[in-house]
Amino acid sequence: MSSACTFLLTFLVSVLCGLTCGQLAQNLTPLDIGVRCAQYPRTPTVLTFVVDQPDANLLLLHFDFVKLMPQDTLTLRAVVNHTVGVVIDTLTSATMAPFYSVPMYTPLVVLELHVVTGLGRSGPANATTRCFGFHVDGVRTSAIDGNKAASADESICGTDDSKNAQCFVNSAMYTASKAVVRLLTNRVGGSAFCTGWLLGCEGHLLTNEHCIQDATDAGNTLIEFMAEGVSCGTNCDSQMACAATPRLYTRGATFIAASTELDYSIVKLDPAMIPEGLG
Repeated sequence: MSSACTFLLTFLVSVLCGLTCGQLAQNLTPLDIGVRCAQYPRTPTVLTFVVDQPDANLLLLHFDFVKLMPQDTLTLRAVVNHTVGVVIDTLTSATMAPFYSVPMYTPLVVLELHVVTGLGRSGPANATTRCFGFHVDGVRTSAIDGNKAASADESICGTDDSKNAQCFVNSAMYTASKAVVRLLTNRVGGSAFCTGWLLGCEGHLLTNEHCIQDATDAGNTLIEFMAEGVSCGTNCDSQMACAATPRLYTRGATFIAASTELDYSIVKLDPAMIPEGLG
């Protein structure tokens, strides 16, 4: 039997024991940050906004409105040790709300609205009669580990000899490990991390049904690629550890099929959004 078939068989056997996640319970802390229609700049400028949650180590911003002019961008930067870091997420005129931001592992985030032309004469036709701006109506500061929440009656067959992917670098096993992705599904009641596996070359992804249950879940899931430690000895045990640098992710997927009984779900990503060389 091929290694791919062995892997798939092992996975399907393991998901038979999966449990449906309990109720999620991470409340959304209300915020009122943004630029409303009448406030959108008329000339080129950069506007800065700050989200500060001193007791948090994870920030998931919820955008209920985003409508940017062509060429304008809204960037998100994490502040760590009083230093503003690199851009983690960039929103453009193609971005559609509502949605949650990429998870940012910091209590402080800086948002920068970069306005290239503004609503002046050089802007697009009818710009002054259209509504541009953005609004953050809340922030979530925690997410559960969806894998652990559903594994209360599961166990490992034999000894747990799992190691970081970097322990097998330059091997076929390491190449295969690139198909593993980290999922973050955002629901009304809360957010949960899970694991998925890329299948084939057409963008299909396999995960558990308790992670992605339906089309709504699929559309509200962030898929993160290459979330692995930088070395064999890196500690990646926590649910937010070991992100790629720079972060590699895509938002949303098309729901294909799922089974509650067998605890599996299949969704499809846009192949163009999957980094080259994965899977």
